[in-house]
Amino acid sequence: MNKRSFFPAAVMLSLFLVFGSICTPVMAASTDHDLSIGFTAVDDSGNTAANFPYGYTVSVSAVTESGDPLTGTYNITGATVSTVTFTDGKCDIEILPGSTATFQGLPDNTTVTVRPIRRIRTDGSTDSIYEKISTTDLDSNNSLILDSDKSISYTVDSKSIYTSISILPTFYKDSWTDDCEYLFHMTFWDEHGLDLSEFSYTIEGDPTVYKPTSENNNLIIDVKVPMNKKLTINGIPTGIHFSNYDFSDSEEHHLYWKGNVQNLSGTFFATTTSTGYKYLSSGIMDLTYSGLWTIYYSRRAVMASVTKFVADPSLANDDNLYDFKVTLYDTVHDRPHTGKVQVITGPYQSVQAYSQIYGPAQLPSDLTLRLAETDENGSFYISLKRNEMALIGKNYDFEMTNAPWVVLNLNSSEIYHTEYDNYNPEDGMIPALTRITIEEVGDGYQVLSGPNTPTDKFVEWTPEYAQEMNFQCVNTRTFDSSLNLKKVVEGKNGDFDFTIRLKDPSDALPTTYPYTGDKSGNLDFTLVSSEKSTKTGLDDRTSEVEHFIYEATISLKGGESITISDLPGACEYEVIEKDPSGYTVESTGKTGTFASSKTAEVVFTNKEITPTPSSTPSPTPTTTTTTTTTPSPTPTTTTTTTPSATPSATPTPTATPTATPTPGLVVTTGEGGLRRPIVVTISIGMIVTAAILGDIYLRRKRED
Repeated sequence: MNKRSFFPAAVMLSLFLVFGSICTPVMAASTDHDLSIGFTAVDDSGNTAANFPYGYTVSVSAVTESGDPLTGTYNITGATVSTVTFTDGKCDIEILPGSTATFQGLPDNTTVTVRPIRRIRTDGSTDSIYEKISTTDLDSNNSLILDSDKSISYTVDSKSIYTSISILPTFYKDSWTDDCEYLFHMTFWDEHGLDLSEFSYTIEGDPTVYKPTSENNNLIIDVKVPMNKKLTINGIPTGIHFSNYDFSDSEEHHLYWKGNVQNLSGTFFATTTSTGYKYLSSGIMDLTYSGLWTIYYSRRAVMASVTKFVADPSLANDDNLYDFKVTLYDTVHDRPHTGKVQVITGPYQSVQAYSQIYGPAQLPSDLTLRLAETDENGSFYISLKRNEMALIGKNYDFEMTNAPWVVLNLNSSEIYHTEYDNYNPEDGMIPALTRITIEEVGDGYQVLSGPNTPTDKFVEWTPEYAQEMNFQCVNTRTFDSSLNLKKVVEGKNGDFDFTIRLKDPSDALPTTYPYTGDKSGNLDFTLVSSEKSTKTGLDDRTSEVEHFIYEATISLKGGESITISDLPGACEYEVIEKDPSGYTVESTGKTGTFASSKTAEVVFTNKEITPTPSSTPSPTPTTTTTTTTTPSPTPTTTTTTTPSATPSATPTPTATPTATPTPGLVVTTGEGGLRRPIVVTISIGMIVTAAILGDIYLRRKRED
């Protein structure tokens, strides 16, 4: 049996050795596989697109089953060459438009990685791939294992060969008006014969389909687009060059208002695609530019400043306040500019140094920042001391090292721009083309003319771009006020003495002033004292100011009047008449403040006090004589007067209710009523308990 079992095994082994040697060449021949690579453009419905214009350069990497890079030369069809050589496992092939390239005889189980790296245009030139290409024949590493004949079919989205963009000009937070127009200028050019047949543009609300202007192989769009209307450009071949620079003008983008170009208006670009914010300025058109672009126009921000200087010793008090009224009128919207306005005040040197930085650094300690709120007329007030300066509004100079980013909120997102000083109302800015009026409100001063100073007390200016207006208000005092003092007397006339008091922040006022009228001469004042008081400016700023008191005296008769001339403007005055006995005194205008070129009218009227007949009761003393001669009636007077006190005793009956025995009775009655039932209840309980216990006792006895 063992012999019989060995024989079949030997036969089988012999057959395997014979036929195995014959089959070896057949198995080796079957390990060669073909690999095909092709590109097909399809539309949204999956249909093949006609006239597909591109071929592709494909990078191929191959690693054999043993892990070594593939080497050697292989035949290939459908490519620009008939053979291809792998060097260190790599080669590039060019697949012509509409062709499929096939590698022949690649080793079994080779891992092949394929990547399209360039596209080939119709003229044979190559550029980057901008269209969407996809395949399901490769894994996530763009690889496959060649264990049989394989093919890689790439699908090209035909719509991605061309793209479209929409431009929407609008304005940022009410900066401009709907009647503005945006001048859109863009140039496209291509040196390799891209298909431009579908290139066109439309404007929202206009049914016309426009074609770009062709000039020197360039396509040019140069059109004014109404504000808040979309300009849509269709059929833009991906890979085409573009630029929206207009080299005929220094400005890149143009906004027209009332037919005039606003070269220095701010511009912001934003796209709604996932690529985030980028600039549509120049480059090569790809799919990341597709979609809606919003051009936000924000007017430039402008500033103004006012500085308070004095050129008169009588104005040299460092604590006194001078008021300025600022009025803003928006000429674009034709209305007052309302809202918040940033105001920074402080010593002139510090503010001037800060204004050269415009940086985000913390405000110096000697400067004060506030957001002034305008009224319905676009007005607000600023109060300054001597040698102080106020910056009105806010902007940034981006050439400065410490300049901050300007942040604008666009559709709940943020965009940062570093080039323009753009108006942002939340920051207390003033938009360009706003008429700014600054006027000194206080009377009694005049403004000296100078380089940045008007000849009047106000300056008016409408800046068109980001610039600053400086109003250097240099004051001298006016000495053209006057006081007219008139005396009126009803009754006996005579000389009446007056003290004229001046109250002023200056201790350097002139002390002699001329007067004319029924009397004439010079009135000499003496500095008699000083006092401190709080002065409040029109912007509610307060300051402790020392005022100096000057006094002079003069006498007038009834019917006389004098006019004191050359008095200082903005000086407080008071006229006091020394109390004249035998007269009542009435006055008008005895206190006030001198206004320039005005006369203060003061009138004192004295009326003589004369005795009246009702005030002489001489007969009445006879009664006193009778009383002294007859003392007997006095007791009767006492008795008769005392009964008047009896009514005061009448309230005593009201005290009788205070004796309140009734609550005591109630308590007593209540206690008695409760005690009796309690005693009865306890007694009954004791009897019942005793009966029960006795019954129990007797039963146990019987049982025992």
